[in-house]
Amino acid sequence: MQDGERFEETIMLKSHIWERPLIPMGEKVRKYRTKEVAEMRIVTVIAAFVTALTLAGCANVNVTINTDNGTSAPSGSTEDLTDVKQQATTTQSVIGPYGKLDIELPADWECKICPMDNDEMSYGYYGFTVHPKEAKEGIVAIFCAYRFGVCGTELKQEETEIAGRPARIGTYDDHARWDFVVIGNEDPQIVATNGLCESWTEDQWSAAQEIIDSVSFDPSVTEGAVWQYTPESEDTDIGVSMDLSNITPGGATVHFYRFDTEKAGEISYGDSFVIEKENDGNWEEVPVIIEDAAFTDIAHIIPQNDTCEAKIDWEWLYGPLSPGTYRLRKTVINSKDNAHTEHELIAQFLLAGSPQLVMAPPCSSDRNNRYLLIREPQEESSC
Repeated sequence: MQDGERFEETIMLKSHIWERPLIPMGEKVRKYRTKEVAEMRIVTVIAAFVTALTLAGCANVNVTINTDNGTSAPSGSTEDLTDVKQQATTTQSVIGPYGKLDIELPADWECKICPMDNDEMSYGYYGFTVHPKEAKEGIVAIFCAYRFGVCGTELKQEETEIAGRPARIGTYDDHARWDFVVIGNEDPQIVATNGLCESWTEDQWSAAQEIIDSVSFDPSVTEGAVWQYTPESEDTDIGVSMDLSNITPGGATVHFYRFDTEKAGEISYGDSFVIEKENDGNWEEVPVIIEDAAFTDIAHIIPQNDTCEAKIDWEWLYGPLSPGTYRLRKTVINSKDNAHTEHELIAQFLLAGSPQLVMAPPCSSDRNNRYLLIREPQEESSC
């Protein structure tokens, strides 16, 4: 399945705008009210709460009971619970290199946590996929992204506020509901998308709205590492790009991709590399721990219209890297018409705990689908 086809299946987003519904042109605005809860017997609340705590013990998550005024009733509280909503929620959390992402999940919903380098997250770095337990199909994805961008035609965006932060809601082709939601104007951003949710009921969409509005993000709690796009990670003259995954203090997996085979001949790369660290806006090579280091002189061919990958261990040369912003430099060779030219590619990455550099938004190759949402087929592009 091509990326564009996958997008068409997964990006048909359906939900409400938070302060007022997003509706097709000409349709009257309907007001939605939170259902008022009648008097609840204390024993009923306690029973529901014990059940929620049991679930929380199995899932290793926290339990809160949301009240109408936005506060929470703690376990064992003797306060008047007449106005407490009947729906308990559990706190779901995921931590990555940019921070800790939390959502509040109703008991009748399911959540899958997607950490860094998780193949089930089509877009973004890490986050969740959620859906009602009774829904036969469809998911809403909520994830952390860096410089999330969109391309395509017939896109309308509306400014609003979600989870206490500035946000924008994007809709393609006058769809009845939104196609994506971006929370925050600065990186990292929290993004919500969904797919195959047309059969969801209004109550299920209302619950999805509340889940997204419950999003919280703590940039002080970090772990792991992430590759960051920069224009130097690709060479449009020969149509090749490089990125990283599975990054640790001691190594990573490097990926090469040929996105344009008309401009070059055979492209190859060797085993040698250099790692630099950002220091006060300057790049400095990381000191080596052994002298007279040498690499095997071998050429690896990058196949046309395809990807290839290689595992790189740099601990033997530099030792384990401390938190910071780094870049890996590698040289590829273009062999065409009996001539050989060298081209350098640079893959920048962040080890958790370091300041974040401002990146330029990517738009030139479909290898950037972690942070670029591309709607295909495209007649035009806004990039």
